[in-house]
Amino acid sequence: MNSSRRLFTASLLAAPFARAWAQGYPEQPIKMIVGFPPGGPTDSIGRYLGKEMSATLGQNILIDNRPGATGLIGLEALANSKPDGYTVLLMPNVTTVALLATDKPLDIDKRFTAIGGTIVQPTVIVVNPKTMDVKNMAELIAYYKANPGAPYTSSGHGSPSHIVMTVFAKRRGLNVTHVAHKGIQPALLDVMAGRIGMIITDASQAGVHAKSGALRVIASGGSVRSTMFPDIPTVAEQGIEDFEYEGANGLVAPVGTPAAVIQKLADALKKAVESEGYVKMSLQGGNKAVFSDGRTFRDALEKDFNRWARLKREAGELK
Repeated sequence: MNSSRRLFTASLLAAPFARAWAQGYPEQPIKMIVGFPPGGPTDSIGRYLGKEMSATLGQNILIDNRPGATGLIGLEALANSKPDGYTVLLMPNVTTVALLATDKPLDIDKRFTAIGGTIVQPTVIVVNPKTMDVKNMAELIAYYKANPGAPYTSSGHGSPSHIVMTVFAKRRGLNVTHVAHKGIQPALLDVMAGRIGMIITDASQAGVHAKSGALRVIASGGSVRSTMFPDIPTVAEQGIEDFEYEGANGLVAPVGTPAAVIQKLADALKKAVESEGYVKMSLQGGNKAVFSDGRTFRDALEKDFNRWARLKREAGELK
């Protein structure tokens, strides 16, 4: 018997045992890695999903924050985990895009197995009006022209907001300074403190501060206006066609996790995403709860990565 036939026969014999093992899953708590600090938008989403999925699966889902490198530290932790269904990662699209900063290929099917998508997050362009008194994108451009080297901040080097701002500035001959942080929360704190004037973030993070007047939303970065800021036009509505950026995230598992386990996790995730509480929480944050199956989420990440790869090539060296 040749090697390929032996492997085929072995897989046939192993399949019933794998299904039987999966029927008893989960028998212990599950760890959900979040590659960003506690208190941020990804962390909040993870904790809500973990609570809802725990009720369905009958086991606790414990959050393990691994902040840094726009989520790549969390992705590495997932890659070093056993593919047994007891470790998963809540991964936003910014993490796959961050691979571009290290000049690494996506190799999506070698890095993880997608379980499903959970949310779409429109971004907003935000300023501290005491530091940067601008009210729209045209005034933002004028500000950077008048103040060469003025800073903006992001969740990390190589993040989508870093790439899109680099291209945005390059196309207009602007000199801007990027200040990278380990997550959106510490970056936003720098803007709140007035040390940095501008940030691109998700609507939920800007909401309370914008309503109090501490921050000012000057545009929605997504393809449609944020539900939290319906009166604020998109960048496209303001005549800028090269700034569209919206977030999305989903749940992934290590490569090699049994298909039956992936399906159990996907079923629990779908129920959590479609729950009344999660839908309400998403809307309150200016986001949209959207479940997509593993294949759809995987393909969306790959398409998104390819788009940002083209933008990064145009941006050149990221500083």
